[in-house]
Amino acid sequence: MGILSSISNITGSDKKHAKAFLVELDDDGDQKASSFNNFQYFPETISDSRGVNYTTKEVIGGSHPIYQWIHGSERTISFDAIFTADFTVKEDLSQFLSAAASVLKNPVSAVVSAFKGPDPHAPEIKKYIAWLRSKTYPAYEGTGPVSPPPKMLLWLEGSGITSGVGGYASDVIPVIMKRCDVTYEAFFRDGSPRIATVALEFAEIIQIGSAWEFVNRSDIETSWSGLQNTSDKTEVGAPTGESGLFGF
Repeated sequence: MGILSSISNITGSDKKHAKAFLVELDDDGDQKASSFNNFQYFPETISDSRGVNYTTKEVIGGSHPIYQWIHGSERTISFDAIFTADFTVKEDLSQFLSAAASVLKNPVSAVVSAFKGPDPHAPEIKKYIAWLRSKTYPAYEGTGPVSPPPKMLLWLEGSGITSGVGGYASDVIPVIMKRCDVTYEAFFRDGSPRIATVALEFAEIIQIGSAWEFVNRSDIETSWSGLQNTSDKTEVGAPTGESGLFGF
């Protein structure tokens, strides 16, 4: 139901307008205005995983081992980003509902049948995918040192996803991309992608440029409880001028 639910936003059934953004950081930790892009749709679901590492000491005759905290483990954010080259939806509600009713049998064909046809002004899905996939690769520049895949800021509007790293607003988290798996759901007759799902996984980082900081428990308590005063936080804003690749 994920694809159909995302597409249904186009019909106006979902009045929310939250967006998800990615912006690349340079080596100094500054935002690169030329690499600021918003996703086509806000994620349907978001997985936020965090682990903690303990070691145990066995006690003879004890009912439980003794746990000793070692360090915090990785925090990962993952979601599926959906991209479509179709934007013109059938106005006939009965036709759209008929397509929705058949989604359990064949979700891809149901979604495709909900459209009149391709929008000639829609950007190419392969450009979306290329930009995202590039963030998993290093950069080689002549005989200079190899640059690792870039650090980025992930902005999920309204999520309050921050841990306080870098002093960004409550919906922003610094990350690296760990996974970018693409599933091509449907194609046009010329072979170009019509619908694609990109499974993304990000890991939260604590190093911005040359500075780094560990996350304090109080940072989480205040930022996630809504008690944080964001007036002194760095807001991530779209740069002026031409919109990003994912912009509308």
